Amino acid sequence: MATRDQQVGEVIEGLALGLAMLGFSEVPRSKLDFEFAISHAWRRWDHADAYPSIGRAPKPDNLLWIGLTKSAGRRPASFRFDRGDPFSDYRIVTPSWWSADEAEPVVGDRPNESWRALASLFAEWDGWKRK
Repeated sequence: MATRDQQVGEVIEGLALGLAMLGFSEVPRSKLDFEFAISHAWRRWDHADAYPSIGRAPKPDNLLWIGLTKSAGRRPASFRFDRGDPFSDYRIVTPSWWSADEAEPVVGDRPNESWRALASLFAEWDGWKRK
């Protein structure tokens, strides 16, 4: 079983992949907006139960926000979020080898389509817009 931090890292990396697949290049920097959007998505995502440490957390949305803010420090070959300064949005960073047509799973054991589903639910929340 993966640790809580590993589960959070995988979900954040998968969210970045899914959003990139949908054509997003960044997400707003607002903690409140992120928490509303991820909470909306998490409650509806079919695979959330595969991440029990996140589901058991008192505030899964806050736990995932912390994962987002730590995302920039992940290895360069991963999907992640990065922010140049405190006033900029979180930019989605994709590995140089990746293309949107990639068919094989690249984050955890989930197929890319499951990450696209999480990102679609996340993007449904009105606070987000395609950039």
